[in-house]
Amino acid sequence: MLDGTKVLWPEKESYYQLMVMKERDGAVSFNSEKQNQPYNAEDAIFSENDFYMWDKTFDSPEHVIQSFEGIKLAGACDPSLGKSDYSAIVTLARTSDGTFYVLDADIAKRSPEQLMNDVVAYCRKRRYDGFVFEANQFQGVMVDQIIKRVNQEGIYVPLKKITNTTNKIARIMQLQALVRQGTIQFCSKHKLLLEQMMYFPQAKHDDGPDALEMAVRAFKEFNLDNDYVYYFVGHDDLDD
Repeated sequence: MLDGTKVLWPEKESYYQLMVMKERDGAVSFNSEKQNQPYNAEDAIFSENDFYMWDKTFDSPEHVIQSFEGIKLAGACDPSLGKSDYSAIVTLARTSDGTFYVLDADIAKRSPEQLMNDVVAYCRKRRYDGFVFEANQFQGVMVDQIIKRVNQEGIYVPLKKITNTTNKIARIMQLQALVRQGTIQFCSKHKLLLEQMMYFPQAKHDDGPDALEMAVRAFKEFNLDNDYVYYFVGHDDLDD
């Protein structure tokens, strides 16, 4: 397997370590950092200059919430089934003029139990006007447990399971106009979300952008967007 391979600094990083890094971080990130081969910006859907940052104006998510009357909160979770993959929890606030603010972008590798604990904690903290979970395949079992725990704690949050039936790339691509227009505003502290957005669709992981797209869609599903209609590709199945 090592025939023909050459490592610049084997004392620091062996070939095996580099291949593990490439698998863990994805080829785009690895090639950019270790191979001096930056990704092709022409193929990227989002660029660094596209993102409007709300933390240039507001000090914290609580500051955003307190600054607007009639603000609505919706959240979304893109779960994983183990510690080897990322799960994402995204909170969006929407003001009366239709602007979205990304308040939380919690993207991490965690066990199903930890993910359930974190989702319940966010529901308790944010008291969402609506929250959706991706429940494709075996993820639905975990989502059922989360909904059960939220109800047992007496946290009133409207919850729905969503089974995505349309192409993920097509769904996320339709965030492009909202991002470039500043309709979605980000926080510079959410570095992993921003990284996944910039490298999409070339990066290995897209859990953050996926959860962000579902959070935007949640406003429509829970009738929270008033006269603002953003986009929808195809039809996804939702269950109460």
